[in-house]
Amino acid sequence: MPLYDHNGKLIGRTLAPGTSWKTDQLATINGREYYRVATNEYVLA
Repeated sequence: MPLYDHNGKLIGRTLAPGTSWKTDQLATINGREYYRVATNEYVLA
């Protein structure tokens, strides 16, 4: 799953398939919803 920064831009990293992650925030960036999985790292909701 690709990772995005706080501006909604791809950062060139991904979450490994089958791994578990916790999220602490739901953000709307440029009209799209993202879950924050790390500092300044988001996945599409």
